Amino acid sequence: MRHIAITGDLGSGKSSVAKIICQKAGYDYFSTGSLQRKLAAEKGMDTLELNYLSEKTNEIDNYIDAFLKNIDSDKSITKPMVLDSRLAWHFVKSAFKVYLKVQPEIAARRVLADKARSNEPLAADIEDSKNSLLERQEVEARRFKKLYRIDYRKLDHYDLVIDTSHFSPEEVADQILAVFDPLSVLSREDLEQIQAKGIKTEQIQEQLKRFVQGFQYLKLAASASAGNGILIIDHEHENSLLETWERYLKARHKVLKFVPASGAASRMFKDLYSYLESETEEPSGKAEKIFISHCGCFAFSDELSESCIKNLGASLESLQEQGRFKDIVRQLLMPGGLNYGALPKGLLSFHKYPEGPRKAMTEHLVEAALYAPNYNGKAYVHFTVSPEHRELFEKECRLVKPDIEQEYGVQIEVSFSIQKPSTDTIAADKNNLPFRDQGKLLFRPGGHGALLENLNDLDADIVFIKNIDNVVPDRLKDSTVHYKKLLAGLLVSLQEKIADYLKLLDTGKYTRAQLVEIIQFLQQQLYTRHKDIKTMEDAELVLYLKKKLNRPIRVCGMVRNEGEPGGGPFLVYEEDGSTSLQILESSQIDMNDPEKAAMYHEGTHFNPVDLVCGIKDYKGKKFDLRRYVDKNTGFISIKSKSGQEHKALELPGLWNGAMSDWITVFVEVPISTFNPVKTVNDLLREQHQDEDPSCS
Repeated sequence: MRHIAITGDLGSGKSSVAKIICQKAGYDYFSTGSLQRKLAAEKGMDTLELNYLSEKTNEIDNYIDAFLKNIDSDKSITKPMVLDSRLAWHFVKSAFKVYLKVQPEIAARRVLADKARSNEPLAADIEDSKNSLLERQEVEARRFKKLYRIDYRKLDHYDLVIDTSHFSPEEVADQILAVFDPLSVLSREDLEQIQAKGIKTEQIQEQLKRFVQGFQYLKLAASASAGNGILIIDHEHENSLLETWERYLKARHKVLKFVPASGAASRMFKDLYSYLESETEEPSGKAEKIFISHCGCFAFSDELSESCIKNLGASLESLQEQGRFKDIVRQLLMPGGLNYGALPKGLLSFHKYPEGPRKAMTEHLVEAALYAPNYNGKAYVHFTVSPEHRELFEKECRLVKPDIEQEYGVQIEVSFSIQKPSTDTIAADKNNLPFRDQGKLLFRPGGHGALLENLNDLDADIVFIKNIDNVVPDRLKDSTVHYKKLLAGLLVSLQEKIADYLKLLDTGKYTRAQLVEIIQFLQQQLYTRHKDIKTMEDAELVLYLKKKLNRPIRVCGMVRNEGEPGGGPFLVYEEDGSTSLQILESSQIDMNDPEKAAMYHEGTHFNPVDLVCGIKDYKGKKFDLRRYVDKNTGFISIKSKSGQEHKALELPGLWNGAMSDWITVFVEVPISTFNPVKTVNDLLREQHQDEDPSCS
C-alpha cells in the first residue's frame, strides 16, 4: 500500500487538494496543519506564535512525528492515506511525495480569503499577509533543519512538484492522481490502445509527470569555445589521426553510418504552400519570387518540366513565360506531379550530375564509400525512415547502388528501420491530463530522441551520425571526407587511451602518479572536472574514474557560428557535481537569467549534427545506450489537432539529452562541412549547384 504525502508552500492549497483526492479516490485524510491549528487554539495562540514556541520545545514535533513514523508499519491502516503534512515525505518512506509551489502574492490572497483559517496571524493587506507567510515558512524551515538536518523546500526530495498558482484545487488533485495512479484516468479502451503500441503504463506515468512539472533548465558553467572545450586540431596532429583511422579500418571492426531520414519534406516548402493559398497568381513574398525566377536551376528542374509537359501540355519554361506560376508549384508539390510535398528529404533530387540528378540518400551512400569502408570491402549505411516511405527508399536504393559500388569498388549494405511506436508520447490537455481526439488517446512521435532506440539496436563499433539534408556534390566532398576521418581518428585514439586506463584500474596495481595522469586526461582532454576530486579517498576516486571513463563516447564537429540554426556547445554541471560538455538548445537554457542568456548569445560555435560515436566498451561489449539518457531533459510544445490545442512531449534529443551521459569531445570543423537544406531555396546556394553561371 502506498500513501500520498503532500507538502509545499503555505497557501499552495495543500489541504484543499488533499481532501479532494480523498473524496475522488476514497482515501483517508490526515493533516498536521489542522492538528497544529487545533493545538494553537487550545494554547490561545496563532500558528506563527506556535511555530516560535516549537523552536523552544520538541513537544509538538514529537507528538506529530510519532504518528508519522509508524504509518509504514501500522497494520491497522487498511487503505491509502493522503498525508497533508510538512514532513510526511521524510518519515513515511513508502509515500508518493508531492510538493505544491505557489507564487507568494497568490498565496497571500488565498489565505486572506480563507475564513476557515481563524488562527492565522492577522494581516492588514496582501503585502502584510505575504510577509507573514514567508516569515512563518522561514521559521519552520529553520526549525526542521535544526531538528532533522533537512531542508523540506529542496525539490529533489519529491516525486512530483506542481506550481498551483494558476490551477484550481480540483485540477491539481486530478494531476496528482493521474501521475500517482495513471489507471485512475485511463479506461479499458485506453489501456488496450497503450498496450497495442508497446508502451508501459510506467511510461505514461512518467510522461504525465513531465507535463505537470515541465523540465528544469540546465545549470551552465560556460559556453564552450576554442581552448575551453573545443579542440583545434593542428596540421601535424592531423596526419597522425588520419593514419589512426586508416589503421582502424583495416582491422576487424565494424563501422556504420546512421542517417535519421524520417518525416516528410513539407517544411522545406512552407513558403510555397502559403503562396498556393494566396489569392493572387503573382508571387509576393521573397522566397516564392526567388523560387519562380530560378525554378530552372534546381537538380529536379528537368523532372519538373517533364511533369508539366505530361500533365499540362507545356514545359517549365513555357509556364514561366505564361505567368502560370501556381501551376508550376502544384506540379512540384502535389500528387500527380512530383509530389515533393509528401516525400521525405532523402528522396528529393539535390544535385545535378552529367548522368542525371542525385538524391540526398544517394549522396550519403557515396560518402560512406569514401570514409567508412570496412575491412571486408563493405560500407554499412542505416537510414531511419517513416513506414509509408520505406518501400520508396528501398526502390531507390536498388536503383542507385550498383553504379556506386562499381565506381568506388565497395559493396554497400543498406538497412532501414522505423521509429518504434513504443517511443511515441501521450498528448495532454491544458490541465495536464490525457488528451483525446474523437474518444481515443492521442499519441505523437517522440522527436529525434526516440531514434536512440534504433541506434541502440545496431551492431557496430563506430557509428557516424549525420542528418539527411547535410550533403554536398562530389566536387566539394573532399573537405567532408577529410574531417570525417579526422573526427574518427581522434575518437579511436581516445578510445585506445581510455581502454589502457580502465585495464590498469582493473588490475588494482597503480601508483598515485598514474591516478593523477588519468585525472589530468579527464580534465584536459575530456573536460570532465569535479570540484571534490582532491578530497576523494583512493577507493572512491577509482570508482569515480571508472564511471567517467567507461561510457559511450562521441566526437562532435563544431562550426563557427555564422547565424545558421543549431544547438550550441556548453560546459554543464552534472548532478554529481562534475562538469561535462553538452549540446544544448535554447529551450534548455534560462533566458531570463542575464548571465545564462549572455553565454548563449556569445557562443562562438554551434552543432551541425556531425558526430562519430563509439558504442562499445573497452572489452568489446555493447553499451545499453538507454542507460546514458538524461530524462530530465526534453521539450514540451503546443500543437493542434482537430482544432483543439494540446501539449506534445518530445523525448530528450538524440544529440542532446539522449547522449547527455556520454563522453563528449568537441572539435572545430570548417563551415564547408555544413550545408543543410532547410528550405527549397537552400538548394540554390553555390554549395549545392553545378557552377552554372546562369543560376548564380
